[in-house]
Amino acid sequence: MSDILRQFITSTVPDLDPSSIDAVVQALPAVTHRRGQILVHQGEIARDCYFVLQGCLRVYFVTEKGVEFTNDFVTELQSLVIFESFKQNLPSPYSVECLEDSLLLEGDFSHEEEMNRRFPLLQNVTRAAMEDNLAAGQKDLTALRAASPQQRYLDVLKNRPGLAARVPQYQLASYLGMTPESLSRIKKRIG
Repeated sequence: MSDILRQFITSTVPDLDPSSIDAVVQALPAVTHRRGQILVHQGEIARDCYFVLQGCLRVYFVTEKGVEFTNDFVTELQSLVIFESFKQNLPSPYSVECLEDSLLLEGDFSHEEEMNRRFPLLQNVTRAAMEDNLAAGQKDLTALRAASPQQRYLDVLKNRPGLAARVPQYQLASYLGMTPESLSRIKKRIG
């Protein structure tokens, strides 16, 4: 798995020397989590940030009426930070669940500052990852607001290949802002 991280760092900050990359990779141990494990519970403080080397995470929330909404799916080479909780020590508005056995890099706020002092290049990698996540999130939000339900589904198929086959259809429907029945009709219509 260190090869995956090494390739990601190299693609994000291409001018780094191999010894610096190796040092960072060695300092970031990967943690395995089992399918179904909850990493963050809604209402608790999110103490860690995550970078997915392998697997799939689901970010979701449950309303006061008990209705569950999927906010996002986080897959390989994507990061997840619940900023308002992680940085500001506030209760998380979301829960995070492993939909598959997952291999993650995890970091907490206290270690972030230490790692950035030890490896200044890590700030560049982290910033690039956060910028990519922000851009993708803005694009997803625009598509969810402006596109028809069918177009939202087609966008997921195009922009996140394989995701629809990896996640339960009721969760995908929730993420797309529709009912599972509507998603089924769309899938039948487009064949």
